Amino acid sequence: MRKSLLALCLISIMSFGCSAQIGNLSVAATKNIEFSQKKKVLVQTGVEGEDIKSIIIMFPTGQSQIDKAISNAVSSVGGDYMENARITNKFWLIPYIYGRAGFKVTGDVYRLEPDSTK
Repeated sequence: MRKSLLALCLISIMSFGCSAQIGNLSVAATKNIEFSQKKKVLVQTGVEGEDIKSIIIMFPTGQSQIDKAISNAVSSVGGDYMENARITNKFWLIPYIYGRAGFKVTGDVYRLEPDSTK
């Protein structure tokens, strides 16, 4: 029991994590969007998307990308673009064992529809 408790304490002391806000974007999209003669329809607020990669021992399994996090968020609710997007960098690690790092995007997702009033 004491060895298990000691091992748990050592792992918790050695592990660390961090989260930092990268920035805010008024409009975020990963494809070209034509806004003229279209009306925007709010799909959902507070939508989150992530692109997170693992770190095994000390080698990352890939490189996280902000555009993939945006695309994941928009496609998860069937929208076209995001407004008021907040981009955050996430990271946690147990040195020489395992960790995860990447980007998280949170914002309001909109869909564009043809405007019949014009």
